[in-house]
Amino acid sequence: MEGRLSQTSSPVPDALGKFDDIPGSTPRERLQNAHARLRASASAVPNPIASTSATPSSAGDIDPAPVSSMPEVALPLSVRVHEDHIHQPGQAEEHSAAADIVVPPSLIFPEQAGMHTIQPSAIFDKVESVVPGSLKLGPSEFAISLPMDSRSKDEYERALAEHSHSTRLLLGGFKSAEEAMVSDTEQQSQILTDVRLLVEKLDNVAVHTDLNIAEHVKQSQFDPQREATWAEYTSAKFLFLGHLVEIAGAQDLHIVVIAKRGKGVELVERYFQGKGFVHTRPRDEMGGNVELSMQNGPLSVGIHATQHDGIVETYRPPAVIIALDSSFNASNPSVEHLRTTYARNGNLLPVVHLLISNSSEHIERCLPDLPDSQKLRLLLHIVRSLRDLLGDLQDNALSVQEDAEELFTYLLSENFNASWSLPTIEPLHILISDDLQSEDPSGESSAMQPSASAPSMNKRLFDSMDTDTPDLKRQRLHVSQEVSQFTESSSGASQNLDLITKLTTLENRLIEMKSNHAAELDRLQTLLSKAEDRSMERGKSWESLQHRFEHRTKDLHKTRQERDQLTTEKTKIEQKLTRHQDEITKLKDERTQLKHDLEAARNDLKSEGGFKEELENAREEIRKLTLSNSSLERKAEYEKKQAEYTREQYQNASNVAAQSANEIRQLRDENAEINKKIAAETAKLKEIRIKNDEFKHVTRIKELEQALEARETLLRRKEEDLRNIRNNRPATRATSTQPRSPKWGNGSRPTSPGVNNGRMSNLRFSSEMSL
Repeated sequence: MEGRLSQTSSPVPDALGKFDDIPGSTPRERLQNAHARLRASASAVPNPIASTSATPSSAGDIDPAPVSSMPEVALPLSVRVHEDHIHQPGQAEEHSAAADIVVPPSLIFPEQAGMHTIQPSAIFDKVESVVPGSLKLGPSEFAISLPMDSRSKDEYERALAEHSHSTRLLLGGFKSAEEAMVSDTEQQSQILTDVRLLVEKLDNVAVHTDLNIAEHVKQSQFDPQREATWAEYTSAKFLFLGHLVEIAGAQDLHIVVIAKRGKGVELVERYFQGKGFVHTRPRDEMGGNVELSMQNGPLSVGIHATQHDGIVETYRPPAVIIALDSSFNASNPSVEHLRTTYARNGNLLPVVHLLISNSSEHIERCLPDLPDSQKLRLLLHIVRSLRDLLGDLQDNALSVQEDAEELFTYLLSENFNASWSLPTIEPLHILISDDLQSEDPSGESSAMQPSASAPSMNKRLFDSMDTDTPDLKRQRLHVSQEVSQFTESSSGASQNLDLITKLTTLENRLIEMKSNHAAELDRLQTLLSKAEDRSMERGKSWESLQHRFEHRTKDLHKTRQERDQLTTEKTKIEQKLTRHQDEITKLKDERTQLKHDLEAARNDLKSEGGFKEELENAREEIRKLTLSNSSLERKAEYEKKQAEYTREQYQNASNVAAQSANEIRQLRDENAEINKKIAAETAKLKEIRIKNDEFKHVTRIKELEQALEARETLLRRKEEDLRNIRNNRPATRATSTQPRSPKWGNGSRPTSPGVNNGRMSNLRFSSEMSL
């Protein structure tokens, strides 16, 4: 909710940007804090001009106040939803006391002097405001807080107890219980190494308790399914992965899991093998610059090592990166290349951090930038302070399964960053106490006491913690003697005038900021009321789901009880079966031994001779005959059964033969009837064929007669035409007349047409010529 309000709020004008270093979450608080700073600086410098000034905002008109009476500073916006959204001092005091972490200044300012001076000009320096104690996340990075079971908490406590001596020495400034200073550099480095090993163990417990006993795991027999079940039982992170794999099993997604090189990567690989995933290529070919990828249906996962700096070839374009432990580094070249290559919608590839609430990995991400040893001391102090709250989730946090379901919906959405709506993890409320300087660092109970019970405690929030600007650390607001002497010895008139001008400008601008923020406050209250309505609706929906959740929880407990009972019964049955097998083996051995003893006794009787020998021989002969008789009886019984079987087979064969004979007889009768039908059909077919041939011949004859008649008609027409041509000669021009008839005689012209000269038409006497 804090992120949504910060996105919708209008930016402060650029002219007011240089007042951003003034602490306070509202204009009123910033104005009060600015007046307090100026009162502290002006009260130490006598100003004669200010007493005669008529300006209501001059330094002389402002009553001095002690530094300890700092105005109340509202806590940063939290993701918790309260019934009363109006800020009340009593409620803020009570809330901060319940979640504050009291830290001595030596853990944060180890090199500072007892007295420091903050000049009034420091107000005008611009410092980036960051919510103290909040998670440090980069662009497109998100975090999910998870719980921790009691077994992992025991391992966590055991690790702290194992390295308690080194922890006390580090927190005590390398002082032992006898107030002896450990000055040896080698011993100090050994203590730091032991403490770093402790932090590594704590991080391993947050991931999986077996990471601290990896050698034992390697030597044990590998059962993937049981190991995956055990990982989900002992680690909330693997339980989250199990729910996510179960929900997204039917989707075409590729998820990248980044873990610590070595034990962490091997543990994740064995877990996914237990969930039914198989390697996408031979295992020897993966590793190095090739992603260790596994697939189960359309869903695939890639396992990366955090210490790898090269470019990794992925199996498929990933949808999200899941940072499993605290070794993830967003500035790693491999991670940067992966996130920029597969960026979507103008955003980097999203990274989801899985953090155990109030664990060492969670606290480490909330600490400011400090030197290594100083940051390590602060980390250990807060870890010891929050050991009782380890794994406790905030009020509006979801369960592990609901977190997995929400992440799955974000993966299916078009814009992952825009659809992210999980509650923001609350910041750690870190307070500084001067009274803890002299306390024993091992006193953990005093670090968690409410701030209201210590009236002399000067609580100061981590508002402007920045290592690059050490002068801006929250120090005691006292003016040093050097500044006082400098003010008294110099010409104070010009300096006081400059101070008055700055105060006037500041007040005017703050009034303008107040008016701007009034409208903004109204708009934010409207948004807050809408958010409250949505929260109420969500609460109603959660109430409707509560019954089903309780029912499922009861079923789960019942199923677990039945499973435990079946496991116990199975163990008892296995033990009973083992005992029976042992008894059977003993009885067999005794039977063999008795046979040997009986054979030895019989041999002894034979060796004695006389009547006993004959009696034993007779008994042996009887035994042989008895065995032979039993064998013959068994053979006879076998032959009898064989004969009975043969008789039954013969009877069955006879029945089958009689049935076959009946069927053959029926088939013969049917065959005869079919032959008769075939003969009748053949005669009918022959008649039809004859009729068909006769019809064809008659039709052909008619066709030939018609053709003949047509030809005769044509011939008669031709003869008539020839006759007409011969009898009717029409008069034409001379050029076209027929020549005169030739004369019969020798005096005719040789060229005249005559008999047999080819000049006479044959058509004239064509009817008289013989064919």
